[in-house]
Amino acid sequence: MTLEAFEKWLSSKEDPGPMSELEKEFYNAHQELKVTAPSVVAAQTVRGVFFPVDQDAEEELRKLANHTVNYVQLAVDTLNEAIKLECSKISISPEELNE
Repeated sequence: MTLEAFEKWLSSKEDPGPMSELEKEFYNAHQELKVTAPSVVAAQTVRGVFFPVDQDAEEELRKLANHTVNYVQLAVDTLNEAIKLECSKISISPEELNE
């Protein structure tokens, strides 16, 4: 057996066998789904919005990470499509959180 014959055999093995017209349509539809499915899946799994974070909010979040601030409240400004700092507190009690 030559290399050319072996490669031809391999490619014929991957090809679908004899099919009716209906089977060919199903096969083609399935192949198209394989191509479009990753983008459809990605579109279905991407959730949320990506708004830029305001500089003040970013600074307070850094303080929160460094344990300088104990509480940071953010707000979504849908009009300007940004995340802004609502307020921050160095120390906050559970009663204040309940309000």
